[in-house]
Amino acid sequence: MNSEVSERTQQQAGVTEYDPDTQAVTIRLTWDAYQEFGWQQFSKTIRHELVHAWQYWRFNEADHVETFARWTDPLDIAQHCQQFT
Repeated sequence: MNSEVSERTQQQAGVTEYDPDTQAVTIRLTWDAYQEFGWQQFSKTIRHELVHAWQYWRFNEADHVETFARWTDPLDIAQHCQQFT
């Protein structure tokens, strides 16, 4: 069995991954971040990652620029997720 530790996942509350071959979008959320942030802040992380999922569905790529920025105010989210310890 191989085991990997992702520094990105350890510091980010969530990440959205895209497989261009299958067009599958996977959102990974971190339980430790939920416990640290609580529901109110963590729900913003979920909305943030859903915007990335939409970007992949619509554009086959995701970023934090123009197509993301239009969603920050309506969804009450930041362009970058808050890191946790």
